[in-house]
Amino acid sequence: MNTTRSLDYQIYKVGFWSVITAFAMAIISGFFPLDAPGGSSTMDTERIAWLSVNSGVFATAWAIQIIWMTAWCITMFVLAWKIRGGHPIQAMFAAMVVLVSFMAFIIEKFMTIWTIPQLADAVLNGSSGSEIADSLLPLLNHSFPFTLSTSFGYLGLWMYGVFSLLVAVPLYRQSQQSVSMKITAVALGTFGILLHCMMVGIFVDVITSEDIYTFVDPFFLIIFLAFGAAAFNFKSTMS
Repeated sequence: MNTTRSLDYQIYKVGFWSVITAFAMAIISGFFPLDAPGGSSTMDTERIAWLSVNSGVFATAWAIQIIWMTAWCITMFVLAWKIRGGHPIQAMFAAMVVLVSFMAFIIEKFMTIWTIPQLADAVLNGSSGSEIADSLLPLLNHSFPFTLSTSFGYLGLWMYGVFSLLVAVPLYRQSQQSVSMKITAVALGTFGILLHCMMVGIFVDVITSEDIYTFVDPFFLIIFLAFGAAAFNFKSTMS
């Protein structure tokens, strides 16, 4: 029993500091550009020139994103751990879904850090493979929701939504007198439902590609609310 309590303490401690790390990375990320100024309106030549000058800043910005997403995934693992007692099947599937989302985000962001600066450098210098690099760069443009790299990002976001639907009801049922966990459960359930509604809207052409980013930003605010409330619960559980 003491071993179980010690393990719970360590896991909830990791969850608490993961939330703090995610909030810190979110704030820091506001000072680092993820793309050239102008976004989708920037010409390819301008983006390449910007990347050649700001490759270090660009890589740092996306490295921060990796830390941020890793912290969120750890938080989700802790929430899955929290429901393991009364809902082991949901906890198992939730953990699997989080792992898929983690891999999707890692692929997207590592590909961005590793590939884009090299492609830009090859095009700018006209080195070997510059023609291939010129054709590959648009596939990794983060200003559009339908490129190869952003598709991995949206796969990860979708897995967040699936995770939310898996854990929302179990978290609410076992929240007892914990207001913070009730907030987490309701926020995650709301996020999961709204995200899937958005995806259905995209598939049936009710929502256009240009409108996707309009929905995504509020979704992140809901996740921040859910995890912020979870941090209070993790802290109280530790004590």
